[in-house]
Amino acid sequence: MWLLLSSCTHVRSVTDSDATGHDAPVAEVSPVAKRSLERGKKLAAQRRFLEAIDAFEAAIASDPGSIEAHEALATTLATVGRTDEALQVLGAAEARFPNEPRFVFLEGRIHLQAGRMDEAESAFEETLRIAPDHALALLNLGMIEMYRDGETEAARRAFERVTALMPEDPKGYRFLGEAHLRLGHLDAAVTALQEALRRDPRNVDAHILLGAAYVRQEKLDAAAIEFREAIRVDPENIDARFRLGFVLQQQGRFEEALAAYEAVLARAPDFLLVHLLEANIYVHQEAYEKVLESLVAVMVRDFERTFTGAAEGSGEKGAAMKPATGRFPSLPDAEEIRNETQAELSRRLEAHADSPAAHILLALVAVDRGEPEVARFECRRALELDAHDPYAHFVMGLLYLNGNEPDKALASFVASTEGHPSFVPGNLLQGWVEEYRGNLDGAIAAYEKVARPERPHITLHLGNLL
Repeated sequence: MWLLLSSCTHVRSVTDSDATGHDAPVAEVSPVAKRSLERGKKLAAQRRFLEAIDAFEAAIASDPGSIEAHEALATTLATVGRTDEALQVLGAAEARFPNEPRFVFLEGRIHLQAGRMDEAESAFEETLRIAPDHALALLNLGMIEMYRDGETEAARRAFERVTALMPEDPKGYRFLGEAHLRLGHLDAAVTALQEALRRDPRNVDAHILLGAAYVRQEKLDAAAIEFREAIRVDPENIDARFRLGFVLQQQGRFEEALAAYEAVLARAPDFLLVHLLEANIYVHQEAYEKVLESLVAVMVRDFERTFTGAAEGSGEKGAAMKPATGRFPSLPDAEEIRNETQAELSRRLEAHADSPAAHILLALVAVDRGEPEVARFECRRALELDAHDPYAHFVMGLLYLNGNEPDKALASFVASTEGHPSFVPGNLLQGWVEEYRGNLDGAIAAYEKVARPERPHITLHLGNLL
């Protein structure tokens, strides 16, 4: 969401002395400085940043009063990741040109890029003190107010001013639309986002936000059009594909929804909310064992990514083990969708009281909600129906790990492989707990059952133990 600067390679040091010499900007740029400045711009456009920096330095050396050369040098230094040097150049420029807002604004952007929100906020406020109608400073301040502070009404007012100051720029309308959407002003959100798209039809964020507004207006066909357009512009956009699947599911177009969800999972396999949405469809089709397998696979992949560090003695040993949540779309209703999905899944599963898989899925939903006692209750109900169900034992073992009870967890993981000796999740976690307890022979025996070329982390770790 932020207006960010990119980073790249390193360049040689630049000091304050490169940017000192005059107390005010000169009226005319010298011919030599102008040639160096134009050369630097061309090099930067070609992403030849190191050469561009040299050219901008030469421009400043020829004419220390060139505001544009100072700005270009600081911008390029920040682009290649030399932010400290960029801030030095800007500090010297601000001392030379105290009433020039562009240097203070650029300082704010660099702080924003580095995550220093307080410093960024101060710089943007100072920019507005110097130039009260500086639209981009207003825009960035509005984003800080909306995303960091949750002051959406104040952000809305800032974005309104931005659209008045830059009426043909889509950015102000895009953020104004999101502010209205967060405030529940759906008609105003639609109007602002349509204005953003009139100015920039390829603005992916605006398409997704407009689609989200249409969903809340129950205009699902219109929402699907916006999400498909976002995908057309950016085929790798996970948010748009996720939301398209959600709309298709709401319309009862389950096979199309599943196709959209599979496209999301191909790009983000551990996006738990998508697995939960698929679970709703599979339960409706009475095929919930399929999604149970995929949800457990998410937890296993999450464990495989982290277990090598844990086995080497990190503070995560015996700590809470939870399903990977995946990334959420950076839109205001993501948590609402999650809660509704969990509630709907719970309602559907409760109609299948005689199915162990249904109870295990309810346990996983409870884990995701942070309700371990409910999860344990559902696992016990599953085991009452099938005492040998490997998934019930496995999830119970995870719950014991969450509670830092490794002995009980090990017993559950062992039970999950009894009668199912090739059950990968049980063997994997059994090996990890055995290693944690110092029983390397037991850990090696368990890991040997799951070490495969497609699990390089496990195979490598097994080799280290041997």
